[in-house]
Amino acid sequence: MLLRILSTLLGAGLLLVPHTIAQISANGTIHIDQFGYYPSAPKVAVISNPVTGFNAAENFTPASIYQIKSSLTDEIVYEGSITAWNNGQTHDQSGDKVWWFDFSPLQTVGSYYVYDPQNALSSYPFTIGENVYDEVLKLATRTYLYQRSGFKKESPYVAEAYADGASHLGFLQDLNCRDVLQPDNAATEKDLSGGWYDAGDYNKYVNFTYTVLHELLAAYETFPEAYGDDWNLPESGNNTPDILDEIKWELDWLLKMQQADGGVLSKVSVTEFQSASPPSADTNPRYYGPVTASSTRSVCSIFAHAARVFRSLSGNQEMIAYGNTLLSKAELAWDWLKTNPAYSTYDNAGFSSATPEISAYEQQMREFAAAVYLYSATSSQEYLTFAEANYGTAQPFQWTFWYPFESATQDALLELSKQDNVSAQIKENITGSFISSVNLNNNELMPSFLANTDAYRAYMKDNDYIWGSNSAKARIGSLYLNMLVNDLYAENEAYYKEAASGYLHYLHGVNPLNLTYLSSMGEAGAENSIKEIYHAWFGDGTIWDN
Repeated sequence: MLLRILSTLLGAGLLLVPHTIAQISANGTIHIDQFGYYPSAPKVAVISNPVTGFNAAENFTPASIYQIKSSLTDEIVYEGSITAWNNGQTHDQSGDKVWWFDFSPLQTVGSYYVYDPQNALSSYPFTIGENVYDEVLKLATRTYLYQRSGFKKESPYVAEAYADGASHLGFLQDLNCRDVLQPDNAATEKDLSGGWYDAGDYNKYVNFTYTVLHELLAAYETFPEAYGDDWNLPESGNNTPDILDEIKWELDWLLKMQQADGGVLSKVSVTEFQSASPPSADTNPRYYGPVTASSTRSVCSIFAHAARVFRSLSGNQEMIAYGNTLLSKAELAWDWLKTNPAYSTYDNAGFSSATPEISAYEQQMREFAAAVYLYSATSSQEYLTFAEANYGTAQPFQWTFWYPFESATQDALLELSKQDNVSAQIKENITGSFISSVNLNNNELMPSFLANTDAYRAYMKDNDYIWGSNSAKARIGSLYLNMLVNDLYAENEAYYKEAASGYLHYLHGVNPLNLTYLSSMGEAGAENSIKEIYHAWFGDGTIWDN
């Protein structure tokens, strides 16, 4: 999920009142952000005519003048001409011919829809308001509540359709998890309960939590005021922002994975692909993998970053103490790595589930990030010396461009550039490389935005459309966001905001499928999110809910 730009640009909304006039363009003709827009922000609807692809038969000729109507009264509040994208060329990635309808001058708070008077078609309704994304942010962050392992999912914290008992707490599961290479040895049993499920399975991998935790921590640090303490978590109302309570659920599991000497176990998993549904029905034994240098590097970095965040909660003595614990555990992991400096090459022995090991380069970058955050927390010269000695091996310097698949390393580089006592030359090398990559050297970033390269206003090159590509989309937006929050190249501030917003709008419905790529978002205002479409096709009570 959750995606730093989605977490940090989201804000909150008025209730939408759906209009009754005209046919809604559910086939994907008129694309808007289904949640809405800030009043002063650029607002561009995308109108499409499929030329090639699965929907090529749905030929469409738009009106030359489009309108914005009130969802309450159907009154016309704005109208203007549409503009052919790229002089009427077909967009290669979608197969669509596209027009843009810019209605940025409309800044009045309210609920609206885009209307094509020639074809009597309208968009989904949307809101203009100062807080149009608050509910989206809340629901997106609450996704992690549903990922909790060993947690009873019940009212009032989850909807009835998602209710389930606490999972993986049975015999030879997470409360008494055994070494995968000694499955009959009761002496190896450890309580490794808690944490989040990985993704499409119930396993838990230390290395795979690295990027998401750094991004969630960074999201909170960037805009702490956006995160409330009333998001209907069991911990709500404890004087700690709920995003940090959710992060703490995962950190508590990582603390269990760290051993007394500082080394960190690699995973908790079934041995093959055993499973059951719902999660509480899964009684398969689960085992842990050995301590590895890679998992220790990951946890060292995560704990050091999290320590800084929790120690910043002025007046919250419990969480400050928790941050101090995290810092001591990060230092313990660092000491373990000094004694065990080699890069691990764990072969996943005993398991057929996913291999948790990462490359030597990734391990090096995680240790670099650990040094950055440890220095930030302690001001110890040891950590600064290590960070300054290793920053130049990062791929953004080796390849001379910054890209969306290494966000945690890039954030650590920028963090290093902000630290006191860092060499002025190193600061300049980092910020200069980033500015140059975003503005000049990378045709995927500002040059693509300024040239209107993407018909749907969120460019990503063909080869990056891989499994999980929406995550990459959001991280491209985060590159622009980092230009803003680090106050770099301020003369382009308006461009960075608009470019970053394009990736947000893409995920909210301005995409070729006209879908909100955040599922189950109907209560936040989405008319056409993934889950709602699934139910429209197959009806309720399907495997989606089971």
